[in-house]
This record gives sequence, structure tokens and C-alpha cells, in this order.
Amino acid sequence: AQTRPYAVSDVMADLLNVAAMTLVMGGRLTYVIPSMLDFNEEEDLPRHDCLKVVSVCYQPLQTELGRRTVTMEKVKEYDDRKRDEYLEG
Repeated sequence: AQTRPYAVSDVMADLLNVAAMTLVMGGRLTYVIPSMLDFNEEEDLPRHDCLKVVSVCYQPLQTELGRRTVTMEKVKEYDDRKRDEYLEG
């Protein structure tokens, strides 16, 4: 099967949305995201209304490039009626 382009922002929105739907309350999602040194956690980190950021750990790989391990916890029940709102995030 041929692969199709999938924007990183869409991948992240889908990941967080699936986690919000499937995690039990208090359950956690941990993922790794590549980032530049000037990455701003408040502006650049993907968010979801049902998940709160628990920790972010930066690991430098090169002078300007690194990766962040992000852990989020489910703090609110998922509402199917707000799916589109969640994905716009």
C-alpha cells in the first residue's frame, strides 16, 4: 500500500484525541517529539482539553536540535460531541 502525506500537526492531534478517548481517568500518555532549542512549551506543545501536561524532559542531540519526552495525564472525561473542537485544538 502506498503511504500518503500526513501533517505532523494532524498526527499529534489524532494521537492526543485517541489517548483522550481511550485512557482511563488518571491514565497517562508518554511520547517523544523532536524540537529545536528555541521550542516554547506553552506555544509549541500540542494540547488537548482532556489531558494535562505532567512533565516535559529535553534531551539535546545537536547544537540546535533535540527531543522532548512529554507525559500527559487524563483529567477530564472525553465528550464525543466536542470531537471537532478537540481536533482543532
